[in-house]
Amino acid sequence: MMFETSLTVSIHSNSAQDAFPPACGQHVNLLRSQDLETFCAIRADVYIDFEFEAGESYLSRLKSLQPAVLLVNAVDLTLEEIGLDVARFNGWPGFGFLEMLELSTKDGQVPQVLERFAAGCGFSWQVVPDSPGMIRPRIISMIINEAYHTLHEKISTAREIDTAMKLGTNYPFGPFEWAERIGVKKVYGLLEKLAKTDSKYAPSPGLGAAVQSV
Repeated sequence: MMFETSLTVSIHSNSAQDAFPPACGQHVNLLRSQDLETFCAIRADVYIDFEFEAGESYLSRLKSLQPAVLLVNAVDLTLEEIGLDVARFNGWPGFGFLEMLELSTKDGQVPQVLERFAAGCGFSWQVVPDSPGMIRPRIISMIINEAYHTLHEKISTAREIDTAMKLGTNYPFGPFEWAERIGVKKVYGLLEKLAKTDSKYAPSPGLGAAVQSV
């Protein structure tokens, strides 16, 4: 019986990050690390960086990994802003339970090695426009923002809002639970960036206060 060549996938993530993918078949070797040096030292076909930073030295380190396929968790930065030949993905905590990866790629094309990776690990992807916030993070951030508006106006409590959203919409988390998992600073940062071109995304006073208290 013939077996296809195995893939090696290097994943850079911290202990609080949702495991993605949780497990793969025998032809995909997942190697997880919590520090950049170990992540980069692994000889891999695919590199997935959940801890991506846009600093010059960090980008230079990642550039040394090319031409291997590189996926970076960059929800609020576009590919043009990153300036490297990479694919962006939504790697915010709280989204890892889904079996679908939200991707923005150059020209909307997905490298063949990613197709093999997805097939070997039982997930799919959705290519989305290369815009700040992608799709799900943008929507969830707006829901979180509205929840903080509601809390700030003392219409309801955080616990009641979370319960109402989970029971009423069948969401896995309420908006404050989402905010805790993602991090209010990330949510605030995305909304602040989106608000520069559309005022409807302006962060609520309540969300701003939550960021200040962190």
